Amino acid sequence: MITLKDKPITLTPLEFAILEQKSKMELITGVSHDLKTPLTSIIGYLELLRTESYQDQEEYNRFLQNSYNRAMHLKKLIDDLFEYTRLTTPDVQLSLKSSRRV
Repeated sequence: MITLKDKPITLTPLEFAILEQKSKMELITGVSHDLKTPLTSIIGYLELLRTESYQDQEEYNRFLQNSYNRAMHLKKLIDDLFEYTRLTTPDVQLSLKSSRRV
């Protein structure tokens, strides 16, 4: 049973599987877009650097810093995706430890 607008709905196994598949596809589409955006930006800045399409050292440094910032953002998105995938895999078990403060 799932809830839709705070109302419980009973689904058949087939309906649930279809809904689950649709949700996964929407997630993949969203993640793909989120990953492609900074990658496209990085490629653009690198192309400007590669073709020496900058006016001076200051602009060169700005393009380089922007490329680095976008790459770090992309890395964080990929790390987050990996962590999400790891945590939603059925065979992953969390080990919780009690810690005592004295």
